Amino acid sequence: HEPGVSPWYQSIDFPGSIQIGYLGNLLRQYQWWRLKPAPEIVAEEPGENKAHDFISVVKTDTDDLMMAYVPARLTVKLFNRRKLNYAGQWFDPVNNQFSAAKPGGRLELLELVPPKDGDWVLVLEEN
Repeated sequence: HEPGVSPWYQSIDFPGSIQIGYLGNLLRQYQWWRLKPAPEIVAEEPGENKAHDFISVVKTDTDDLMMAYVPARLTVKLFNRRKLNYAGQWFDPVNNQFSAAKPGGRLELLELVPPKDGDWVLVLEEN
């Protein structure tokens, strides 16, 4: 095979392949089919200045569930136009673990920061 290209039976054991499995399991815990891209609720997009800092957000039409992919320890600022209260958690796709996420800021603008550097998925569910 070509240098730098691994066959599937080797690639399946790479860390990134395992982490994709963790993310799949995360999504299956929720009604993922209700989620739609929602870039309009990101109040400040760090990816405008650095492409690798892009925060990607999805949400349901009723805003009862939101998820955001955060590529580093960046402040996530999300518009909360319906002023809903959320319970939150951070998902670490590297270690397959959850941490508490407590939205701060004003009720109409939620602000959250991952617990440490690295890739994170923020999950917000209406209380």
